[in-house]
Amino acid sequence: KEGVAGLYAGLLPSLVLTVHTAVQYAAYDELKNGISRLKRGRPLSTADRVGASVLSRALALVVSNPMTVLRTRLMQKDSPYRNLAHAMIATAREDGFSAFFRGTSAGLWKGVTAGIAMPCYDFVAEHTKKFFA
Repeated sequence: KEGVAGLYAGLLPSLVLTVHTAVQYAAYDELKNGISRLKRGRPLSTADRVGASVLSRALALVVSNPMTVLRTRLMQKDSPYRNLAHAMIATAREDGFSAFFRGTSAGLWKGVTAGIAMPCYDFVAEHTKKFFA
């Protein structure tokens, strides 16, 4: 019914959403650096790393959530939207600016539980360097 174009609905927003990961990793590194400066070079604790991870994930979520909303709307069966620009304009007009942040609170809770992922990566990376050095 939707043709070949229906197979690719939401592709552009999905590609743009790769920014989420870039924002998260960049923010995580900057937050760790800032905490390290505040601690005057003392080693970061696990709580420092988890806090930086949760905050960086929250920032990335807030930045990327509007595109997630648009992707979801474009991928709905029988979506009334012709393309990304149409979905953006229609959503803003019909549902208001706040519509772009629907689901953010649920995503933030998910981010809190995922806050250990990046500190675990740090731990493995540090110990791997020691092991192979």
